[in-house]
Amino acid sequence: MEDLVIGVSIGLLSAAFFAVQNVIIKWLGEDVRPVAANSIRLWVSFPLLLFFAVNPFRQADFAMPLETMIVLALSVVLAAGLGDVVYYTSQDRIGVSPAFAIANTYPIVTYFLAVLFLEEQFLVTRLAGVILAICGIIVISAQLQKGVAENRTNAPRESDKFGYALAALTVFMYACATIMIDVGVANVDPIDANVFRLGFGSVLLAPVFYGSWRIGMPLPSRRGMKIIGVAGIFGMAFASTFYVASIKYIGATLGAIVGSTAPLFALPFSMRYLDEPINWKVGLGTLATVLGVWITLVAV
Repeated sequence: MEDLVIGVSIGLLSAAFFAVQNVIIKWLGEDVRPVAANSIRLWVSFPLLLFFAVNPFRQADFAMPLETMIVLALSVVLAAGLGDVVYYTSQDRIGVSPAFAIANTYPIVTYFLAVLFLEEQFLVTRLAGVILAICGIIVISAQLQKGVAENRTNAPRESDKFGYALAALTVFMYACATIMIDVGVANVDPIDANVFRLGFGSVLLAPVFYGSWRIGMPLPSRRGMKIIGVAGIFGMAFASTFYVASIKYIGATLGAIVGSTAPLFALPFSMRYLDEPINWKVGLGTLATVLGVWITLVAV
């Protein structure tokens, strides 16, 4: 029970920090390319987290077995590397809303993978809770995304089967990455695990960033870089560390579903700083999310 309380608490804290990051980037209001945003956030966050991992006041020593490094490296490739690229490609092809709705069903697939490979018990009530929470999150996010610039692709293109296939592939990649985090963090400190993940991701994205820039990717303004850097501290240094820690305490399925509640925490920030109206659909989505998470946690 103690692990459940700790895991859920830091998982919710992770979701809150992710929400702050997303609101900050949305407030930026510039067309920042995903490769640029992800790279800047990683490069700002890694040194900060490295300081926490190796500072002389920390009692535990940094420790990372080779097999753990391999698993965690693969989780980064599937999430921040290939996964994000595939997701944003699908978003460009089929639109923001359908791509987001499909991609964010990954906790459902995570649950099935956990049952298959991590020997997690299959419970119909838990699956129902996960599905209900995901539906609520999608409803909330759909309302928040109405403020996205009109030059973004929002209308679905039903004929683009490849775009939908990419969105489905994103689901599988994110789910596999979550399972690998669960396996990789089992015998190491979450801070050490995330330091390695951010460090590997920083190196992985360096040539991608350079190549994208060489073929014409616009760079953010100085103001944009500063804002993305601040957002990165919330979303990468803090939120991702809490996310990894929550998975260590409560497992891949519960960690994924609790961590995916970030849109719920984004609501008050969006109302206060982005002047986004809240309607009955958001209220219904909030109720479904809270009820779904509760069912998932108490499933028997």
